[in-house]
Amino acid sequence: MKEYIIFYVNKNGLRDFVIIDAIDFKDAILVSKSFSKAAKCEILGVCLYCFDSFKLDNNE
Repeated sequence: MKEYIIFYVNKNGLRDFVIIDAIDFKDAILVSKSFSKAAKCEILGVCLYCFDSFKLDNNE
């Protein structure tokens, strides 16, 4: 399993992200579509290699 980041716009219009585990990119896309329907949000993108340069604040 690999960790992917799903970037999305929530129902309040704010940009956010969620980290998921998926087998491959195709699986991550399917999860993002399901997440979009469940959370009623718009998906901006799915990224695997974002962790190479992506840093969270406050040691999260």
